[in-house]
Amino acid sequence: MRALLTVALGLTLLHAGCGRAGSLPPPSPETSNLLLTMAGGTACAARIGGGVQCWNTADGLTAPETATGLVDVRQLATNDAWVCALGGDGSVSCWGHDGRTGFGPTPVPRVNNVIGINVGTFVDSHACAILGDGTVQCWDFPNPVPGPLAGITGAVEFSSGTGDHMCALERDGSVACWGNNQGGQLGSGDTLEHADPVIVTGLARVKALAVSESHTGALLDDGSVVCWGVCGSAIALEPAAVPNLHGTVDLGSGTDFNNCVRTIDGHARCACLGVTEAFVGVSNCDFAFLPVPDLDQVTYVTEGAFGVACAARADSSVWCWSPMFPDGQPSSSNLPLGEPVRIPLTL
Repeated sequence: MRALLTVALGLTLLHAGCGRAGSLPPPSPETSNLLLTMAGGTACAARIGGGVQCWNTADGLTAPETATGLVDVRQLATNDAWVCALGGDGSVSCWGHDGRTGFGPTPVPRVNNVIGINVGTFVDSHACAILGDGTVQCWDFPNPVPGPLAGITGAVEFSSGTGDHMCALERDGSVACWGNNQGGQLGSGDTLEHADPVIVTGLARVKALAVSESHTGALLDDGSVVCWGVCGSAIALEPAAVPNLHGTVDLGSGTDFNNCVRTIDGHARCACLGVTEAFVGVSNCDFAFLPVPDLDQVTYVTEGAFGVACAARADSSVWCWSPMFPDGQPSSSNLPLGEPVRIPLTL
């Protein structure tokens, strides 16, 4: 595994609310019982075993709205058009939204015994569910017709970000990805699109995944982090080590501009990953992971559109902030730059 010299892998943690699948145990006493998911201009939160509230992240100071008819929620996933919730009975319900709760949740037919969900973007919006036996069922919106995803038989976790690809972590610590591959973000050793899952080359012992628009990251069992795709100023077609990133305990999906990690001391640290100038005309990211001010006891952090990020704390409160884009321009959100603002949840 080669070293990547110019990279800042900023990723958000994965959690039961953002794509990590498993037996869905209750939260430990030192962590929040809050689920949080974010993509595009929408964020949603739920208490484990409770209901769901969503809000527009470009207008985070208004009151979140409650999604009707949902109880005993165990996991949430969203993209910029759809939200899905996993119930305690193993069923899945999804609804379209306009940045808030949108339409009422509708059960997805023919999926049962689900232990994990994720919603990707793709062309028509794409969602997948991990079943108890490790197999995967996927469907497209707006008319979900679940069907088996070939090539994955032992999935334990999903991740998808703001781009058009998705990855699955398997029980043996390997990773398979599929979808858009313009920047090599599938880890297949090429830049060809793959509709079916392909195994990421040269990768093992993975604990958690993080998918962003044009890159993918993984946390290994020794605490190190690797990246492939558009990582820093380079395109890595195979996993490359991320330097100077210590004490990371969780990763998760983000964007190419603002990405965060949760560290062992309970803080969120964020940085611009850096995208090649050929992609978006921006190449001056500083690659420095800086702590989010006045925010500790963080149990979850994630990012959506406009560079906005949100975090859950151990007291189950949610805070959002709007960073500066790498070209020095502020994001289009009305949240104060760099200053976390508490979201008035009533869960």
